[in-house]
Amino acid sequence: MRKLLLLVLLCSCAKPGAELPGGFKGEDLAAKATALHEIISPEDVARLAGTDAGKIRIHYENYSPDPARHSVQYYWPTGETLALPGGNTIDEYHSAGIAFVESLTSNEFRRRYGSNAGLQEKVNELGKDSTLSADAVIAEAKYLAGYAKTRKLENLSGIGEIAYWETPVQALHVFADGVTFTVTINAGENEKTNRSKATELVHLILNQ
Repeated sequence: MRKLLLLVLLCSCAKPGAELPGGFKGEDLAAKATALHEIISPEDVARLAGTDAGKIRIHYENYSPDPARHSVQYYWPTGETLALPGGNTIDEYHSAGIAFVESLTSNEFRRRYGSNAGLQEKVNELGKDSTLSADAVIAEAKYLAGYAKTRKLENLSGIGEIAYWETPVQALHVFADGVTFTVTINAGENEKTNRSKATELVHLILNQ
């Protein structure tokens, strides 16, 4: 009886998962593809990071005319420094990001993020992007070809409707109610910690 009670208490105190909540509407999230900084607040990120909200900085990348290629990075100092060649040091930062918000079908999501077939699609899209120079397209295509050899994808349950954890970039790709998005976490070198924080970030996004 005591063991059963202890198990119940442990379960009730566990961190929330990232299951799809009943009130979530994918169209509401898709509408923020051009304003990713509005999806979650710096205060939310600060609680996730265990730091003060005043230390959170935001970097928004929206150079492409395609909103689905936009990204936002929240970053904060860890209080540690990193050594550089020559004896110099720089402040260490951790970060959390949201990117690639767009409407997709579940089959499109699986094709793009569930296998390396999606990387070939990216290469094909690069050739159609008039904002990139020929040299930039070639360089990015070579990078993607090399990355495909080291890329690993793991299907995770209990996160949105479909989710894939990708290494070595440590990104979590999520499909929920017709919209897809990617979160990235850099909270150090421990993959388990990064995956846990990424799941917490998805929970925040789905429960806004």
